[in-house]
Formats: sequence, C-alpha cells, structure tokens
Amino acid sequence: LQCANDFELAGKFELSFLSHMGYFYSYFASGLPLNSLLESKFLAVEDFSRRTNKISLSVTFQMQRQFACNLRKVTKFPTELNGEAFNEREVLETLDDNIKVQTLRDSSSHRLQLAYIFGDEECMLSMLGILASYPFTDALAPRLHNRLCFVGLGSFSMGRTRNDDSLMELG
Repeated sequence: LQCANDFELAGKFELSFLSHMGYFYSYFASGLPLNSLLESKFLAVEDFSRRTNKISLSVTFQMQRQFACNLRKVTKFPTELNGEAFNEREVLETLDDNIKVQTLRDSSSHRLQLAYIFGDEECMLSMLGILASYPFTDALAPRLHNRLCFVGLGSFSMGRTRNDDSLMELG
C-alpha cells in the first residue's frame, strides 16, 4: 500500500488505483483474514476513486468488497454479487460497452471463485462459459493469476465431473 500512497501523493492516480487493486487481489490470494480492517481499506479507496471521478474504478473496488462480504457473511446466494457493496446486474446495466466487458470479466472471475469455494456447479459452468472468451492476458498480474487459477481449477473439476473434454482443454 505504500506504493499506492506514494503514487497518490505524486498525483499519479491511475498508478495508485492499480497498486490498490493489485494489493487487494494479492490479499485475497494470500488467504489472510477478511476483517474490518480490510473493509475500511476498501471504503477509503472507493471514496478516493469517487472523489477523483474514477467511477469505473470505484465499481471495481465495490465488487471486490462484495466478494469479501460473500466470503465472510452467510447469505442465501453466496455466488451472486448482490449485496450491501455491489449489485452486479444493476451496475452492468449502467456501463458503456468497453467498461461493461471489463467489469463482466472481473465479476465473472469473482463469481467463479465463489462458485468453486461454495460448490455451486451451475454457477461455475456459467462463469467458465463467460470467461472462456477472454484472452489469458492482463496488465495486472495478481488479477490475472486469480482468474487463471480458478478457471483452471473450475475447468478441471467440472471437466472430470461432467466428462467434458472441452472443459479439460480450457483448464
């Protein structure tokens, strides 16, 4: 986070936001506790992104915060990004095409992770169907790592369960 703060002080807001995003993706991958301290960091970055008129980035941080909420709190539908921080359907309806494509990639990646964790095979198959069309590249290495990790895990898991060679190949 020091890097993000340094970029912010230098007025390099895009680099600051990318640093924050990398931090949160790395935090999720590390298995550290999802506690109120993390929540407060999300809220601070969301506020900063709104104040600097970076609404699409604010959406990304809200999505990540909802992902953490789904992992921490018992809900009826833990694989849906629909809660106190983020509503996937509502947000996607408001975005222009380019940002919508990127947001769908990120929300589908988070939902795939939740589906794998909570054993929701139908959601896993649906998210794999969406994510299969995206290139296996990304400027943000931690985001790419999380996405590819769960695309591989989900594809192999569902490919074996369903005896589906196309899923095995995707994995």
